[in-house]
Amino acid sequence: MAAVRASMVGCFALLMLPVALVAWFGLLFGEGPMLFTGKRVLASEGGAFRVLYQAGDEPRAREVAARVDGLSQRAGELVGDRVALHLDVELLGAPANHLGVFTGGKIRLATSADDATLAHELAHAHAWQLTGPHGAAHADATHFFDEGLADWVQARISGDEAVPLVAGAIAATGQARFEDLVDHARHLSRHDIRQSYVLGQVFVEALVREAGPEAPACALTELGRLGTDPMAGLAVWYAVAARCAFDLDAVQDRWLAALDDAQSRLPGPLPRLRIAVRDDGAGPYLALRDERALGWRLRCGFRSDPDDPPNRWLFSDARGGVCPVPMGQLVGQTVQYQVGFRLPGGRDDGLQDVFLEWTDLER
Repeated sequence: MAAVRASMVGCFALLMLPVALVAWFGLLFGEGPMLFTGKRVLASEGGAFRVLYQAGDEPRAREVAARVDGLSQRAGELVGDRVALHLDVELLGAPANHLGVFTGGKIRLATSADDATLAHELAHAHAWQLTGPHGAAHADATHFFDEGLADWVQARISGDEAVPLVAGAIAATGQARFEDLVDHARHLSRHDIRQSYVLGQVFVEALVREAGPEAPACALTELGRLGTDPMAGLAVWYAVAARCAFDLDAVQDRWLAALDDAQSRLPGPLPRLRIAVRDDGAGPYLALRDERALGWRLRCGFRSDPDDPPNRWLFSDARGGVCPVPMGQLVGQTVQYQVGFRLPGGRDDGLQDVFLEWTDLER
């Protein structure tokens, strides 16, 4: 009997070993990182979110936990999503050149990100719930709409203009072309990436004015139902318009009218930029001047080639009318540059910068 009991105990221990290992691995890869790296977690006031943060960031984490449920509800109402979110919000650092990002399963924020940034990412999360994973098949055609909708929600929640002044400046430089917006790769090859956000925001405002507040939700839902077969960008949007029973041409007309109105509110003529590429032996540089001498802040941007991701683009002020080309930081076969200006009174975050189209620079 003693031998039988010992055998039964041994068998039970062997049976429980896999369960214990599963629990241990769950702890290690679930809560474990928070135990071993100093990360902390607390629930939002409404209980729908977990806020993850580093030790020492508790005040900011509690502020986010107190407001994220309300922000999510407001963002969901604007997007047209009726299903509550249940996500992690990480205050652990966003990717390079971002204050926040929605990854599909969580929201990552820089610890300095404000509620406007959180509202932007919550809008992405609600939009994803309506579109589902199939929407990624038409990402090139919808990038401007996805980012524009998030910016539009952010503006509504923050009390900012739905049609910002910078949109009028972009239109005044001749860069507001709908056929470019619906092809993200082509747009990125020619224009500054921020333009798709701004012009997309104005498009969403035009869509709501023309087709009503439920139109964005319908567009998102139908984008998820289009399937995964390749379609040209304009074809995607005419298909969505037909399914949602709105006139895409009328929305575009309203979009252009809103841009014209923003252009009429500009403080006067825009800088007239003249660029010369020079090399005095110390390396190439751009000599940049404003023929109108308005005194606005002039800017330069550089990238290795059109395939260079935006987080590797380099920007600088034209100090004394000169922008050195950072050849040592550009590793592609070609070099491209863009020049632009910052609207007066613009914040030092690049959101009020207006750049002209990319231009090749021979190495």
